[in-house]
Amino acid sequence: MNPSRPTQAIILAAGLATRLRPLTAGMPKACLPVWGRPALHHVLDLLRAWGVREALINLHHQPMAVVETALAWGGPLRLNFSFEPLQPLGTGGALRHASWFLDRRPFWLINSDVMAEADPEPLLNAFHGPGRPLAALWMVPDAGPRTVALKNGFVSNFAVSKPGAPGAVTFSGVHLLSPDVLRYLPATPVCTIIRAYLNAMAAGRKIAGVTLPDSYWEDIGILPEYLRAHAEILAAWRAGKPGGRLCDPHAEATLRALRRRGVRVDGFAAIGPGARIGHGARLHDCLVGPGAEVAAGADVSRAALAPNVRVHGLVQGLAVPAHVLEGVAEFLAQTGWPAEETTALPLGPRGSDRSFARLQRNGKSAILVQYGKERHENTLYAGHTEFLTSLRIRVPRLLAHHSRRRLLLFEDAGPRDLLGALAGASAARQVALYKPVLALTARLHTAGTAAARDQRLRLVAGFSPRLYRWERLYFAHHFLQRRLGLAPRVTSPILGDLLRLARRLEALPRVLIHRDLQSTNIILQPDGPVLIDYQGMRYGAAAYDLASLLADPYVSLPMPVQLDLLAEYRRRARTALPEELFWTAVIQRLAQALGAYGKLGATPATAYFARHIPPALAMMHRAVERLGREQAPHLADWLDGIGEMTP
Repeated sequence: MNPSRPTQAIILAAGLATRLRPLTAGMPKACLPVWGRPALHHVLDLLRAWGVREALINLHHQPMAVVETALAWGGPLRLNFSFEPLQPLGTGGALRHASWFLDRRPFWLINSDVMAEADPEPLLNAFHGPGRPLAALWMVPDAGPRTVALKNGFVSNFAVSKPGAPGAVTFSGVHLLSPDVLRYLPATPVCTIIRAYLNAMAAGRKIAGVTLPDSYWEDIGILPEYLRAHAEILAAWRAGKPGGRLCDPHAEATLRALRRRGVRVDGFAAIGPGARIGHGARLHDCLVGPGAEVAAGADVSRAALAPNVRVHGLVQGLAVPAHVLEGVAEFLAQTGWPAEETTALPLGPRGSDRSFARLQRNGKSAILVQYGKERHENTLYAGHTEFLTSLRIRVPRLLAHHSRRRLLLFEDAGPRDLLGALAGASAARQVALYKPVLALTARLHTAGTAAARDQRLRLVAGFSPRLYRWERLYFAHHFLQRRLGLAPRVTSPILGDLLRLARRLEALPRVLIHRDLQSTNIILQPDGPVLIDYQGMRYGAAAYDLASLLADPYVSLPMPVQLDLLAEYRRRARTALPEELFWTAVIQRLAQALGAYGKLGATPATAYFARHIPPALAMMHRAVERLGREQAPHLADWLDGIGEMTP
């Protein structure tokens, strides 16, 4: 054994793993299987290979599960545990809390969700080399968010202004440290070790950043990374490359056995013990937990199934037992969906204080909605459902509502939305798909308006000068200023153009509108379209709904199709809505949408919204050109100058 190799290590396993919830509500992240073995076991294997003889594991979320998993490893390391009772203390706070474990020798610090294979010699050489750094950190040059800058082998910045820029690297979560780092921790109980590094750098200490050749690294902190790690590890095992040691040696035999039983496997499928896969099922880049059951003919794609769940139909993302969803068990029991027998498929984060999950049990499905206190409109969802149903405007049937617990249960309208149906469709097919949607829209605007006024339907505040102004400022703050960094001297003239356009919309008759009538809020069934996400209905310009529908950045309809569909709406609604007012509404609507994309794109859980920015800008440019540049000259000039913008 190389005497310079540290023999002590701290493994960080206390985090709540919020980005993998609700999967980690029932299983700590350290216990998640990676090719049949807990992630923690792979980390312990790595440390043993690096010469570690004693490790400490910090605990908080489901500590006994982590302890039992660690003890089941069965390796030669001496294991210690540090429990954080009140809250996770962060990487720095955890280190201070576990300082009793350390002596005066260097030690490793590693996250429990790091899957890695590497030779640590370059890290050791850097730590003991010139400059005597306080720490040597493993940096990855070609994966992850790449937010760290290096200069001459040392960290110069942990948060570069443009992540992913040339030369930026990703910190892997693997540290080689001097115990002196404790001197630089802030006094607060909860803190990150990065703050200690920044304090040390300010005091003249150096932090080495080292890339490791012929290595493998992946952080499994979110579902796409968790799945990608499995695919990469399988490929590495097949090619005899670093990372392959993490693979289940029986993986190939399992895949061959599945195919012989009539199961289609694309990419990888990691199958836990006791799992049952029905004939004709399709598995595509997925994990099936121990004891889980996949029904015959099911399509499980880019998914992770928790132990013992049962799924059918199309399954994407996470599948967990419904009882791990906080605060829903009693509600579900009262509605005929006992949580212990029901599988929940969370539908991913949305741009509001609501969460959605598709429930599955005995071949049936329903949609569970949980909403918060942030938006009053969510309390109107149930009443709007009854109102629209009475008008024969098709919406999902409301199965149950608990207003105090802010829970709704709807029938499942199905997974096929308008956006998905439009993929690859010809212009003629696009028109055919939109026509029944426009008929539904026209009915909402005409019969819906009359009924809402007659019944004095409770609605959120309608479109007014105040709301149009809010949308403009939302666009300016979250997109022009925060996303693009534009100065007020640039944004002010643009806002002036938008103000003049909004005044035209303010003068239009107000009808009952959906407010978010985009392709993902329209579900297609064999007997016609179904509207969802209508809790924000209000009075406003019909043109606003048409702008949402026909200038949807998710779809980017060709202009001839837009004009044909605009004419179809005029015929259905018996209105002479001028084309210029349609394009005016398009600009207003897209300003609001770009504000939302800017805000949501800045948050990791919803960063995918940023991909809609380029088509939204292109559609806004089309609207300005069609309306006439002289109607919004500053906006037109800015759109000319921005060119092709990447997310």
